[in-house]
Amino acid sequence: MATHNTTQADRQRFGLLVRTERRRQKLTQAKLAERLGISVSFLGHIERATRIPSMETVVAVARALCFSLDGVFEIQPDHSVTLSQETLAELLTALETARSVLTDQKNPSSGA
Repeated sequence: MATHNTTQADRQRFGLLVRTERRRQKLTQAKLAERLGISVSFLGHIERATRIPSMETVVAVARALCFSLDGVFEIQPDHSVTLSQETLAELLTALETARSVLTDQKNPSSGA
């Protein structure tokens, strides 16, 4: 039986997608974790890519957030993983949003 190792980069891409989609749908970690039947702590680990979810959990997350794994990862014949153009664009948008939030936190405006 062949094994397929996920890289840290794979986990980070998936975690970022989960966090971005969860927030887009205005779901708290607690609400999504409840839907999935997992702890809030474990969901946080998935989003931060500090723990590896089972395939069943990956599929459950995709279903709960209504996104297709086909659009996230393309498995190549050499078993490498690439992102679709749409997913890459979404991740870049999420990174820009994160940078903006971090910049705002470093430079809070008065009276906000």
